[in-house]
Amino acid sequence: MSFNFARSTHPIDAPLDILSDSLLSFIETELDLQSDDVIMFDSQTAVVQTPPNLRTRSPKPVCKDEEQLWPVGPLPTSDPKICQGCNRKINDIQDVDDGNVAFCCRCVGLDPNSQFNQGVAYQQAGNNRLAFICYQLASKAGFAPAQFHLGACYARGLGVQQSDQLAVQYYISAANQGHPKAMCNLGICFEHGLGVPQDSKAAVFYYTKAADKGNAVAIYNLGVCADHGIGLPKNENLAFGYYSQAYEKGHLAAATSLGMCYEIGKGVRKDEKLAVHYYQRAADAGFAQAQFNLGVCYEQGVGVKASPSLAFQYYELSARQGNRNGQFNAAVCYEDGFGIRKDLKMAIYYYGLSAEQSHLDAQYNLGCAYKAGSGVTKDENSAIHYLTLAARAGHCKAQYTLACIFAKRTGMLDAALSFEYCNMAALQGLTAAEYDIAVCYADGIGVHADQEMAVRFYQKAADKGHRNAQFNLGVCYLNGQGVPKNDRLAFKYYHKAALQSDPDAEYTVGMCYLREIGTSKDEELGLQFLQRSAKQGNHHAQAYLPEVLKQIRQRCVENN
Repeated sequence: MSFNFARSTHPIDAPLDILSDSLLSFIETELDLQSDDVIMFDSQTAVVQTPPNLRTRSPKPVCKDEEQLWPVGPLPTSDPKICQGCNRKINDIQDVDDGNVAFCCRCVGLDPNSQFNQGVAYQQAGNNRLAFICYQLASKAGFAPAQFHLGACYARGLGVQQSDQLAVQYYISAANQGHPKAMCNLGICFEHGLGVPQDSKAAVFYYTKAADKGNAVAIYNLGVCADHGIGLPKNENLAFGYYSQAYEKGHLAAATSLGMCYEIGKGVRKDEKLAVHYYQRAADAGFAQAQFNLGVCYEQGVGVKASPSLAFQYYELSARQGNRNGQFNAAVCYEDGFGIRKDLKMAIYYYGLSAEQSHLDAQYNLGCAYKAGSGVTKDENSAIHYLTLAARAGHCKAQYTLACIFAKRTGMLDAALSFEYCNMAALQGLTAAEYDIAVCYADGIGVHADQEMAVRFYQKAADKGHRNAQFNLGVCYLNGQGVPKNDRLAFKYYHKAALQSDPDAEYTVGMCYLREIGTSKDEELGLQFLQRSAKQGNHHAQAYLPEVLKQIRQRCVENN
C-alpha cells in the first residue's frame, strides 16, 4: 500500500494531547487498593498510584462485641433482618441509605477507622455497594480517608449513581482536614471542570497545597501547568524542576516528561541519551506513551543506535496498551515491513484499533485500504465510511480522496458532494484540491460557473508550483477569463509550466516567442521550446515544427 502517512512522532512540544486520556482514567480509576491507599490521578499520563508509605491495617476487622470476623465478599441482601456486618439476625435496621442493606447497632457503632477498613475489604472483594456504605458510615464521623474514597466512588459511579458534584463535596471535606490526595483530586476537578466550573487558578491552588504536603502527583501536575501555562505563567525551567521533584519521589510518569525535556532541551540542556534513559525507565514501568516515544527514538536514532526491530517492539508494546499513536505506527511497520515481516492483515488490524480512537491518519489509511482492496476485501462503502470520519474532522487528504470517489459517479448529488469535499481540502491549502476546485468553478461542475473564483484557486495552486494550474492561469490571462486580458502575465505562467516540462506549455511558449505574444520575438528560443514539446509527443508542435523550420531556412537563404 502506497497511501500511508509518515509515522507519528511523539508530542514533544504538546503533551496536552494526552489530557483527554487522563480525564478518562480519572473517572475510571479502580478502588481495589490496600488500607488507606488512595486514588491518585495524573493530569497527563493518568495512572493509579499506590503510595508505599501508608499505615498497615488488619485485613480482617472484627466485630466489637463478640470478636467475630467480619465476612468479606458479596453477601446476600434479600433478608433485611440479617446484618451485613456480622451476619447476625437483628431487629433494629439502621438507616444507611439503602433499605435492602442492614447493619446492626453494634456494627454501625464501630469506630470510623474500622468502618473504613471494612469498606476497603468489601471493595477488594468486588462488592462496591457495601464498600460505599461502609465509607459512608465512616465519612459521617468525619474520617478523611473515607470521605476521599466516598468522593472517588461518586466520581466513578461505584456502588452509587455517578455524580461529579458530590465527588467534589467529599473531596472538599477531606481536603479541609489536610488530606493531600483529596487536594490533588480537587485540583484535577477544577482543571477539567468536573463538578465545578473550570478554574485553572483554583486547580493550581489545590495542586500547590497537596504538593506542600509532599504529594508526588500534585507536584507533577504543577509541572504540567507550568509547562503549558495552565493557571500560572508558562515557565519551562519551573516545569522541569517540578518533573524532577515528582520523579525523585517515585512518580515514574514524570520520567516521560523528563525524557521529553531532555530530548528537545526544554527547561534543561538538551541531552538525547538522558532522554532515552528516562523514556526507558518509564517504558519499563509500563507507561504506554514512554514506550511509544522510545520506539520513535529507535526508529530515528535519537540518543541510541537506530534499530527498526526495537522501534517496532516498543511501538507494539505501546499499541497493546491502547496508545493510538503506537497502534498507528505498528500498523505502518507491518505495512512497510519495517522491523517486522510485512503483514497487511496485521496492518489493517492496528489501523482499525487506532481508527476507533479517532486517529485521523489511521482512518484515512484504513479508508484507502478498503478503496484499493489492500490487506482487506475491496469495499467502497467501507472506504467512504472511514474517509468520511477523517474528512469531517478536517483531514484534507481524506476530503480530497472522497471528492475523487464521488467525482467518478454520475449523480447530481455525487457531483455536489465531490465539490463540497474538494472545496474543504482546497480551503486547507491542499494544492491538488485547489487546482480541481478551480476547474469546477471554470466548468460549472457541482457549482455554478464562476471564472473569477476559478482564477483565485488557479492562482493559489500555481503559486505552489502546480504546472497545470500555471498553464490554465496563462489561458485565463491570455483570453481575459475572470481577469483582465494580459499577455505578459499569460506568457509568465505559460513559461513557468513549460519549465516543468509541460508539453502544452512548451508549445505555447514557443509560439509566443515566434509571434511576439507577451514577450520579445526570439526564433531560436521559440524553436527550442517547439522541439521540446514535439519530442514529448505534442501533436500541435509536431505539426507546426516542419513549417517553422522551413520558414527559418528560407530566411537564411534570402539573407545569404
